[in-house]
Amino acid sequence: MNNLTKNKNKKSEKYEKNRDAMYEILASMQPKAIKNANNLLEQYDRSYPANDNPSTTVHLLVQQLNIFVRK
Repeated sequence: MNNLTKNKNKKSEKYEKNRDAMYEILASMQPKAIKNANNLLEQYDRSYPANDNPSTTVHLLVQQLNIFVRK
């Protein structure tokens, strides 16, 4: 997790459970994470996330929730 919380000055911030700013820290990485998840699902002939490993469809939920986020 420390690699994900590096700021622009490349100084690593200490990981803190239940951090208030975690969304803001990770938000810029969200488009790439969604793209990677879509690519992974496309690799399966017939996607069945409960049995596919690794697989998840949480990115579909995130995309729907993003509709309601004010920018």
